[in-house]
Amino acid sequence: MGDSIVGPILERDGDRLRVGSVSPLFLPVGTRCDLRVGTLVRVTIRHHGGRDEIASIQPLPELS
Repeated sequence: MGDSIVGPILERDGDRLRVGSVSPLFLPVGTRCDLRVGTLVRVTIRHHGGRDEIASIQPLPELS
């Protein structure tokens, strides 16, 4: 599919999420994300229309 990254959600802004140290990732049109800032996630990225878009997002268990 695409590249995959693991990291916490650092910022939410409308249709964009910042995960780990990557540039903001765009949610596909009509997609909602109810995960909170700080949630550890695995994100699969697809390159679509000249921007990085989230293909899938999966919350991961917290590490202790």
